[in-house]
Amino acid sequence: MKRFDPIALRVVGGVLIAIGVWGGLVFGFYQVARQPLKTYPDPVVAAAYERTLGQAAAAFFGVLATLTALVGAVFYRAQRTQKALRQAEWLHRQLAEISADIILKFDPDGTVQFVSPKVRIYGYRPEEIIGKPATTFLPSEDHEPFQQRLAALKRGEAVPAAAFRVKTADGRIAYGECRCFGVYEGNRLQAIWCTFHDLTDLLRLNRELLEKADALAQANADWELTYDTIGTGIAILDDTFTIVRANRALGELLGCPLDLLVGQKCWSVLHPNAEGMSCPFEAALRQGQWVMQELSLPDGRVWVVRAYPSFKGNTLRRVIHTLRDVTQERQAQRLLEQTQRLVTLGQMAAGVAHEINNPLNAIVGMAELLLENLPEETNRSMVRMIYEQALRIGRITRSLLTFARPRPQELVPIDLNRLVQEVIGLVAYRLRSANISVQLQLREPLPSVMGDATQLQQVLLNLINNAHDAMADQGGGQLTIRTGVDGAMVTLWVDDTGPGIPSEYLPHLFDPFFTTKTVGKGAGLGLTIAYGIVTGHGGRIRAENRPEGGARFIVELPVAPSETTPATSVSQAPSHSSPQEPLMPMQVLVVEDEMPLATTLQALLVREGHQVTLANDGDAAINALAQRDYDLILCDLKMPKVNGEQVYEWLQANKPHLRGRFVLMTGDFLHPAIQRASGEWGIPILHKPFRVDELRALIRERAQTIKGAS
Repeated sequence: MKRFDPIALRVVGGVLIAIGVWGGLVFGFYQVARQPLKTYPDPVVAAAYERTLGQAAAAFFGVLATLTALVGAVFYRAQRTQKALRQAEWLHRQLAEISADIILKFDPDGTVQFVSPKVRIYGYRPEEIIGKPATTFLPSEDHEPFQQRLAALKRGEAVPAAAFRVKTADGRIAYGECRCFGVYEGNRLQAIWCTFHDLTDLLRLNRELLEKADALAQANADWELTYDTIGTGIAILDDTFTIVRANRALGELLGCPLDLLVGQKCWSVLHPNAEGMSCPFEAALRQGQWVMQELSLPDGRVWVVRAYPSFKGNTLRRVIHTLRDVTQERQAQRLLEQTQRLVTLGQMAAGVAHEINNPLNAIVGMAELLLENLPEETNRSMVRMIYEQALRIGRITRSLLTFARPRPQELVPIDLNRLVQEVIGLVAYRLRSANISVQLQLREPLPSVMGDATQLQQVLLNLINNAHDAMADQGGGQLTIRTGVDGAMVTLWVDDTGPGIPSEYLPHLFDPFFTTKTVGKGAGLGLTIAYGIVTGHGGRIRAENRPEGGARFIVELPVAPSETTPATSVSQAPSHSSPQEPLMPMQVLVVEDEMPLATTLQALLVREGHQVTLANDGDAAINALAQRDYDLILCDLKMPKVNGEQVYEWLQANKPHLRGRFVLMTGDFLHPAIQRASGEWGIPILHKPFRVDELRALIRERAQTIKGAS
């Protein structure tokens, strides 16, 4: 049911009532006005006046009724307008309350007349802002732009949206966009309405987005740089196994420009051994498996090819192919295996050399006893040959121990000529077997060099092995080793009569893994090691081709300081000293688990007039020492159960006055205990096989000590 407008009902009721009142009044006035006519003498004239009076009253009533209706209509419209204004104001306030923007009203001078409650987001209450200049809440830098916008609005100009900053109640700065329009009366500005849309969060998000975009761009640049600089070749393939992208390393590995790789099928460039027109990995990749294959190329290089699929849903979209050259890794792996075998072989050789030295010392001692007792020169010459060859074996085992057992670098003055002779002794048989003759041109005297004998021996062995390999392939040749001096450097030349070195190889001879030998004959590290050792000694090494044919390696080493004396080999020729005065008899304890050597030492010492007690192990030696003192204790280092080191430690703890009479015997001169004995303990050492004259010299020194003490 349609509802009536209550305002209209009230207005119509009031108008009807007013018209009724007007009607009553006019009728009353009419009755009062017609009373005199009743007594008027001329009835016709009276009737005429009465009609005129009635018409006038009716007309006046009509005018009053019309005016009343008009007033009612105006009043009705005013009531409707007032209601509409109240509704508009209510709606305005509701919109201002729920608006995401701040709504403000300024007077023409910029004073705030209204602000919506949204201003609370900046920490203000509306009543704190109303009545104050807008510039109170703006940073000083924004005052002038605000005044310029006011001036433009006063001139009747429209102002575009602009960015403004607002000071919050806690002193922060908020950012937003301001839109304004003016309310005019005629050409005069009456008020300014503005909306302020806060952009602080949006700007913060924008900054974060820009930072993330920068980080993403940097990550992309880093990825691009990594992609192009990584040593592994990488190709990205589409679902048809066509290369869509490749990095620089792949182009270098394949020897092909990148722009020519893009668009190629993978099997034509990444799978040299592929058969047919399809990727050999395709079946596995489409099943979601990653694949690896190692390829051996005809030129000796080894590649590892890997492929990784990338799916979107169940559809193969991309394949990442990697290609890595592992040639050097495989060479290093083979070298490591070879090194491990050599270490094992070296340990076995060191053990064998040590075991040889014990019976060898017995042979040397017995041979010397025979030389002193045999009258026939023929027999003496044969025994002398046994003696000399036994000493030669001793030198070989000593060199073998030196080379086979690693130890810390020890720089001492080295006689390079003697080092050359010892190394040649090690390889003489191998050179003779290859029909290679050796010529030594060693300068005498030659200044010593400061170096590590083991490392320099390795340098010389590497150079001789290279010369051997070069000449053995052609049926033999001549190896010439020369020494000389050039200023402050001692020079070593190693010449061969092999085919020489191709000129294009000379700059790379000392590079790791560079070799011209066939597979299995070398890993390409011998000259690299030699280069490192020589430069580590402050020297230089270089290679050249001899004018007459063959290769030449030149090693230069600094001369040792003049106050040092060169180290000499322990295995020297027997000395022929002048006659000495007879030795005083001494009580000697010989501790040796090898009975042939112990018996030989006993015979030699008894022949010299000494009394000898034998102990076949460390326990027996400790028991003997516990019972009495000895003038001299000759003790082997390596023995079962209790060794020579433990015997000395017992002596230190229980009979320290006998420490100076202790002599250590060993065939392993690189044993850690030897370093302690010569350094920390300060006791003499006899290196097996030792000669009788060495033993005599030691006994004589001990006898003089006893004599001086007495």
